[in-house]
Amino acid sequence: MNPSTSKSGKIIKTLMLASVGVGVLGWFVMGQFNSYKENRARESVAMEKEESTLRALKEMVSRTGASTNWDDLAKRDYKPRTIDLQDALIRGGRPALFYDVELMDLKRDGEDKYVVSFSMTAPIELRLELTCTPEQAQRIRTEAPDSWDGFNFAVVAEITKVKKMRLAVKSHSDIETDEESFHYASSWVELETSDVFSASGIMVNFVHSDGPLPHRKRLRP
Repeated sequence: MNPSTSKSGKIIKTLMLASVGVGVLGWFVMGQFNSYKENRARESVAMEKEESTLRALKEMVSRTGASTNWDDLAKRDYKPRTIDLQDALIRGGRPALFYDVELMDLKRDGEDKYVVSFSMTAPIELRLELTCTPEQAQRIRTEAPDSWDGFNFAVVAEITKVKKMRLAVKSHSDIETDEESFHYASSWVELETSDVFSASGIMVNFVHSDGPLPHRKRLRP
């Protein structure tokens, strides 16, 4: 074989391999770049959505004059009692903001009257039962059409009643008489939970997000 021909063949083979390598590298770099652009686009959309939600929250708090720090009582050295929540939620004379609560139920309660239920787990475990208008009920049904949409609510409400939740258990036993008939003796046992509270009142307004709510600290001055 001609040495020059063999050398040329090796050069051509090397160039072909290099070309393939450059192509693969270019494909990899382009893929990474496209992935980076897609991630940035998603992050940009998420940030804009969060900022839009934050603006809506600030507007709601400003318009309603809602208290955003009523639950600071949970930071005390002792567990809050009913009277503590009554002082914070009722005697303050202002509606309160309940942040990052979960929608539990919505029901009709008579003509043109609705009741919406929310659950709050932190920093205080609280169940909310709030009357709302037909327009508010329709908004809830539109923005949270099923149970998967029940998260990420911020609610402003005027609270009129606070109590600790209790669980009543009814038991009965059979008693045999001389006539071989049975009677039922019923008794009630009331179990009081230590940390769960219930509050009822009127819903003033709400904001719902299909993503996580902005950090609560961003609402405060």
